Parts: sequence; C-alpha cells; structure tokens
Amino acid sequence: QKSRLASFREMCGGWVEAPRQLVSGFFSSASPLSPETIHRMEQFRTYMKIPYNKDNSTHEDMLLHYWEQCFPAEPLKTRESRQQLGFQGTDPASDFRGAGIFGLRCLMYFAISYPNTFRDMLQGPCTENQERYRFSIAGLNIIHMLSEFLGWGFKQTPQNPNLIRNLVHLLFESETDDAKVPKLKDLFDFADPGGPGNTEQNFYEIFCFSFLRLHREWYSRTSVAYMDFPDVLQDTTKRMQEILLSSSVDMEKIVASNVATNLSFNESIQDV
Repeated sequence: QKSRLASFREMCGGWVEAPRQLVSGFFSSASPLSPETIHRMEQFRTYMKIPYNKDNSTHEDMLLHYWEQCFPAEPLKTRESRQQLGFQGTDPASDFRGAGIFGLRCLMYFAISYPNTFRDMLQGPCTENQERYRFSIAGLNIIHMLSEFLGWGFKQTPQNPNLIRNLVHLLFESETDDAKVPKLKDLFDFADPGGPGNTEQNFYEIFCFSFLRLHREWYSRTSVAYMDFPDVLQDTTKRMQEILLSSSVDMEKIVASNVATNLSFNESIQDV
C-alpha cells in the first residue's frame, strides 16, 4: 500500500492528460450543451494544455513577477530560491508540467486580485503542531481537482453528472459582473488577447474560492503536517463537490465571497 507521502508526490508530479471529450449527449436531455458551449469547452481545454517553457522569456518573466507578488521586499537572488514559493523542488518548471502556464496564471490572478487574502494564506502560521503546506503546489492541486470535476484529469475519476453540468454552466455559460472584478487586460500586463475571455476569469474565481477552502481545512486541524496534505485535499474535494452540486451556487456568490474575504483577510471564509 502506498504511503500518504508517495501518493502526494504522485498527485503533484504525475499529471498526464488522458484523452476524453465531453459532448452534449453526456448530459441529460433536459440540459443539453449548445454548440457554442461545446466550442468554448474545447477552446478552453486547449488553452489549459499550453506547457510552461523555462526557455521562454515571457514565461520566466511571469514567474519572476509571481515571486515579486509573494515576496515584494525580497529580491530573487538565485533560481534555487524559488523553492520558497512552495514548489516541490528548485525548478518550478517540473511542477508546471501538469498545469502548464495556465497554472502560473491562476496563482498570479489570485495574488493580484485578492492580495490581502493571498498574503495571509501564504504567510500562514507555522507552529510546532501546524506546519505550513507547500503553497504553490497546493494551488496546482486545486487546478487538478477542478479538472477532475470536468472529466479532464489524468485519473478519470467518475463524477456526478449534475456536478459536471453545474460547473460547465458556471465556467462556460455564466457572465462575471464587471463591476465586481477587474478585467483581465487591466490585471495582467501579460494577458493573452487570444484567451477564452470570461471563461478564463470564471475559472480563476472558482480557483481562488476553492483554494481558500483548502486553506481553511488545513488550519482547522490542531495538528497538521506535510504528509497530511492528501487527506486535507480529499476533504476539500468533498466540500467543493457539495458546493458545486448546490442549486444556489452561482458566479455572483462566488465572486462576492472572494471579495468579502479579501476585505477582511482572515480565516472567516464565507459559504455560498
């Protein structure tokens, strides 16, 4: 039987895209997918597959920008120092092989859009009984979790069709209130003009919301260490499945929760 640590390492480093296509027939006839939605899903999945390339200066500049968001008062001295960002090793590119450059964009969105919450989570307490989790790799696992919910993960874990349909609606059929969140082009000087627009921002918001829940689950435990991460992620996954299966969940409530938490920047994370 695998140890929890071995399972965690496999979870972090073993992403392989398995071929699977969601089509409208997968869902009940009561809520079929439109050709436009199917097209947006295919476009977005392709967008998420773009790999991180450490030989690409734009990608490396984005990673440097991420460091500056995490440690604004501490210049990056060596490439090895980037392990302080909460990656597994000294070369973050190896951790991005599953999430690609999109994984870094998710982390950057969180850092720029909700800086109070982001820094509060990054600098979480570290005591004798509560270790800090590896921040960036935890975020990449959240992306993996959401991909699994869509049927796009390497494990191909069976999902509740209603959960998939609700998440598809949130990502591909919902509009984010422009008055509550900045436009991507105003957030990022590296914004991709060819990106999938509102779907991308919706994913970022759900990512932030989910990551907050993992953080709360971690620090709700009086004793927690690195090897406990798989258990924490499993409990976070179950909670997010419950939320996404709720008929009351919508993008407006998810964004409102993210905004409210950033204003208070404490452990009191709102439910939707």
